[in-house]
Amino acid sequence: MRCRGLSTEKKLATCTNVVPKFLRRLGLLNVPAIYLEEESWYHRRQSTAKISSRMLTWADLAQLSEESEFRPSPENPNWTEFRMRGTIAITGVGPFGAILEYYAQVFLRGGGKKSIRIMEELLRERYGEGTNRSSKPSSNILSNTTNQSHHSVS
Repeated sequence: MRCRGLSTEKKLATCTNVVPKFLRRLGLLNVPAIYLEEESWYHRRQSTAKISSRMLTWADLAQLSEESEFRPSPENPNWTEFRMRGTIAITGVGPFGAILEYYAQVFLRGGGKKSIRIMEELLRERYGEGTNRSSKPSSNILSNTTNQSHHSVS
């Protein structure tokens, strides 16, 4: 959908089940695919983008969600500020929930780091190795990334 500089998109993503085999022994985790709902907003005038995703597969047992935001840096509008926030809450499986929560937390952190690597690679492809449009070296992208996470066990 597009209206006055705002583009939105909502989609269903099908991902490979990456839960380790030892955790899949709990039958409900042994599914061939994991389904996520993803919604994105791009504000052309403000040069900002937001992406929100949530897991649908085990919605009755766990709430896993992630929100990412991209916007011009207040320090320099040629830089991009990236913020990522994830929430993990697992219920209904007793003390086993803490193990599942830990694994989910590690997986989400890895996804954030992978997103940054992909973005850096796209910038290198577009502007060349060692070339950037500002005075800020590309190696500082990681140092200015905010990664927040919150988790809870019920």
